[in-house]
Amino acid sequence: MATRHRECEGHREGFYCQMTSGEPANTEEAPCMDSYNDMRCAREWTPWSMWTSCTATCGDSTRTRERTCEGFGRRCPGPWREYDPCPVDRLCSDTDGGWSNWSPWTSECSVSCGQGVRIRTRECDSPVTSGRGHYCDGPPWESQPCLARVFCIIDGNWSPWSDLICDVTCGYGICEYIAKLID
Repeated sequence: MATRHRECEGHREGFYCQMTSGEPANTEEAPCMDSYNDMRCAREWTPWSMWTSCTATCGDSTRTRERTCEGFGRRCPGPWREYDPCPVDRLCSDTDGGWSNWSPWTSECSVSCGQGVRIRTRECDSPVTSGRGHYCDGPPWESQPCLARVFCIIDGNWSPWSDLICDVTCGYGICEYIAKLID
């Protein structure tokens, strides 16, 4: 047997996680065979995404593409991201990047109850780094604490499923997935 778990997270004086009809509780079980060739407990890569745009229009430049490992069981072999040099025909002048002005602070706190944060951002585009110029120093965002309501009533939410756990190391067994309600 292999299992997976999830937990009910975040409830405090609110409602415990609710289950809809046909939804498993906090534990799921499924049959599996401890074999790389057993598709019932296998994980597979999704197709590669499209290549991103090149990171620059002159000089050295790269592009990336990504994929996701889906399913349950062992990790997918190989990388989740690939990098590729972009063909660029012209050289760039060397320009160090400069920060734009800060955006206004976000008007809302990141939470509706309790301690949260507000953020503001800036871009390294005044001017944009080019050639062998240096990227801007410092972070592209800042945060500051904010306080929403002090007393909170929070309903619970299910945590993500745990990794697959099999009860046998060889032959057939049952896959089990467990979810827990978190306080």
